[in-house]
Parts: sequence; structure tokens; C-alpha cells
Amino acid sequence: MPPNTDALTAALPRIRQVIENAILRYQIPGAVAGIVIGGSLAWSEGFGVADLGSRRRPDHRTLFRVASITKTFTGTAIMQLRDAGKLKLDDPIASHIPEFKKVRARRGTIEQVTLRRLLTHHSGLVSEAPFDYWESLDFPPLDRVLASMPAVEVVLDADHAFKYSNLAFALLGEVVARVSGQACEKYITSRIIGPLGLSSTTFTLSDEQRARFATGYDGDPFSDHPALAKHESLNGLTAAGGLYSCVEDLARWVSFQLSPYGGRGGPDGAGGDPPSPVPGDAVMSLPNQGARRPGDGVLAAATLREMHRPQILEPDWKTGYCLPWRAVRSGDRVYLNHGGGLPGHRTTIHFDPAHRTGFIFLTNLGWHDAPEDVAVPALDAFADAATSTRKAQTPIISPAPEALRRFLGSYVALNVLFVNIEWRGGQLHLVLPPGVRSLHAPAKLKPTTDPFAFEVDGGRGAGELAKFDLDPAGNVASFALGGTVYRRLRTVQSGAGT
Repeated sequence: MPPNTDALTAALPRIRQVIENAILRYQIPGAVAGIVIGGSLAWSEGFGVADLGSRRRPDHRTLFRVASITKTFTGTAIMQLRDAGKLKLDDPIASHIPEFKKVRARRGTIEQVTLRRLLTHHSGLVSEAPFDYWESLDFPPLDRVLASMPAVEVVLDADHAFKYSNLAFALLGEVVARVSGQACEKYITSRIIGPLGLSSTTFTLSDEQRARFATGYDGDPFSDHPALAKHESLNGLTAAGGLYSCVEDLARWVSFQLSPYGGRGGPDGAGGDPPSPVPGDAVMSLPNQGARRPGDGVLAAATLREMHRPQILEPDWKTGYCLPWRAVRSGDRVYLNHGGGLPGHRTTIHFDPAHRTGFIFLTNLGWHDAPEDVAVPALDAFADAATSTRKAQTPIISPAPEALRRFLGSYVALNVLFVNIEWRGGQLHLVLPPGVRSLHAPAKLKPTTDPFAFEVDGGRGAGELAKFDLDPAGNVASFALGGTVYRRLRTVQSGAGT
């Protein structure tokens, strides 16, 4: 059994307990959870019921309103158009939507409301268009939203503070439409949902999909029995929250997000062949979702990583705002995430690039905090188990290849900057000796076509070349890196071993 599956098996009792506690605390009728490892949905389980009348159980194909998780699709559409050279992230939105010029800037300026700041919720734009749709649930069409711009305000200076805005993403959806020449929903369906094989992810439910839909409920403050939630179209705010999806499809979406972070031999045993599913209910007859990078052609790996990098950090460094993901810190771990909430449904997806894992949690109750209570503890449980599993494994001890042994040893620059070159875990490393200073360690050295030049992976010298010189006798004498020359110290090496 692969190590990552061992870790999942060990973590599942703790994960199930966290989920069950949250379901009990918030009196959630039904929920489905899923765990992604690398490119596969490794586990999924339904809890409670998808419908209180029929007592139908939810599973990995049960559909929910995923609400603001839609924003990650709209953000991806913006990034696709950026990569195609059709817009820039620092464009003022008014350059694409002239109606926005009528917005009143109570603070800051209209020109500072850029696509990048809208994606990160740091534009200072008000949260909503000037309608009472969260009270009436009568969401206006987009033409009425655009006509309301004279009543809209920018109320904070740009980058002053996080200010969540559904209006921002309604407008970003219109940017997608105007730049691409087709409605945002159609663009996302044809350019993202279709190529990724998200066959159940949709803006409009078919008759077959309605049979798989989880009935939405809202809590009743005076009764244990929740009320049936209203199910209204978001109309002009569809780009901010209009998608329906399921754990099976969102696992593919998470796998796509994880695809730039390794493959075979990836960190913590998460690369390589997909893990065998770990049984939940009768849910896990799922096939693995393919070993190639999911969504090839949808978005470049470098762009995905760019979307995951925080553009702005909170002063305590515990939360970062990405494009449009959010990053949250749990100890020394950082998880990317986005949640969603509408009447009748609360959802979240979290993923951990370092361990190439993800967690999905979908519920059919509105207005509660269970996703926040569950997601980070679930990923922590898996990461803790993975760490424990790694410690129990037998280390792989292999000798350095003869061609590389010549580089091993201790080096010094300027008489004060020390570094060792060591063979560890099947690769050359720059290693900081105890009690000394170094500019460039720790890092890895990756071979190049030149046997005496290595690309530095990590640290101050990342991406630069460490170039070695020989003495007249043909022995390695020094290497140069980043304007610093490290000269080799005389050391006595033991035999190569076997």
C-alpha cells in the first residue's frame, strides 16, 4: 500500500470525528466529504441525507450549489485571457467596462480599481450592487447591475484592507464576456469545465442532475427541523456564485490545482502512481482520474502557481489573498482555499500544495461555519499521519555516483562563509555546517549538460549556476556562485561503500 494511502487510513478516524462533530453542532441534514491525493479522489463519504423527505443518502455525485467556489472559475477565465494577451491584471476595470466610470470614489480613485485588486478583494469596492437581493432573493439581471453603477461606491483606498465583494466578481464575469465575445457562463463551460472533464459541473441543472441535487435547507431558530431554503437564480451575480458541482468533479478541480507541484516522486509520497481508494461508505468504486497532468491546455502550470501566490498578506502573516484563492496558515503549513455560501448550501475546498492533498466539504444547510471548523483540521490530520508514516519508513542509503564524488567536501569563501557539498537522498546538496555562516545553503544542486555546472534549487542562489574549477592535477578546487568563490578545504573522505 503506498505511503500516502497508509497516512489516509491512519488519519480517517480523526477526520470522520471532526466531520461528525460539526454535523452534530450545526444540525446539518447532509454532507459529503472528499480527500484528494495527487491526481485522485482517494476517499469520499456521505453523511446524513440529501433530502429529508426521501431520506436519500448523499454521495460523491450528489450536486450542491457551490456558491462562491464559482469565483475560482471566473478567476481562471481572467487568467486565461491574460495569458492570451487580451487583458492585463493591472488594467483598471473601467477600461473594459466603461459604465464603471460612473462609480463614485468616496476614497481612492476609480483608476485604482484594477482586475488584480478585484480578484483579491482589495479594490475598496462595495460588497454588493445597490439592491436588497439578499433579503428578497430577487437577484437583478446584469443589465440592471451595470445600470446601477452611479449608485455604487469605492469606500476604501486600494489595498487598504480585505473587503469581500460579490459585485467585483459579477463585473469580472462581464470583463470575460466583453473580452472573449461570449457570455461568461458559456466561456467557463467551453474553456474550463469541458476540457477538465467536469461533467456534472454546470450553471443550469438538467432533469437528470436535478435528481442528484441535494435539497437545500436553512436552520430554524425555533425548531430542530430546518426550513426548506429558497432556490433562486443569481442572474447578474452568476459569475460570483452560480455553479453547481459535486465532490467527484471538485476532486478533478483540486487535482488540476495540484498538478504543478510534482508528479512521480513528489513530496511526502504524494507523487507517482495514484493511490488505491480507501473505502468510505459504498462510495469508493471511483476510478483514478489519470496520471497525466489534468487540464493540459486549460492553464499553464506557471499561471496556476501564480494564482496560488499571495498578492497581499495580513500583518500577522496567517492569511494571504491570492488570485482569487485565499491562503491560510496552520502552524508551518499553508493551505489554499475558497468557500461558498447561499441559502441552503455551505461548501469549501482546501488544498495543500506541499503534500499534494486536498479536502472538499459540501453541505445542504445554509449559513453556518462547519467548513471552517472541518477543513483545516482534516488536512492537518492527514499531514500529521504522513509525517508519522515517513518516520517509520526505512531510509534509502545509496552511494554517490563516481562522477559526482569529486565534488563532495567542505568549501569556504572569504574565510567566513562555509558550505558542504554532500550526497543526501540521491542528490547533491549545499549543506550548512553546524555553527557557521553561509550565503547559499541549504539548497540542492541539479545537474546540467555541463558536468561542472549545476543549477541551484532553493535559497539565495535559486536558478543560478554553481560552476566548478579544477586544479592542475584535475581535482575540484573551487566553485563560483552568485559572485562568490568557494574554495575547497582539504578533507579526508571514507571509501565509497556499497
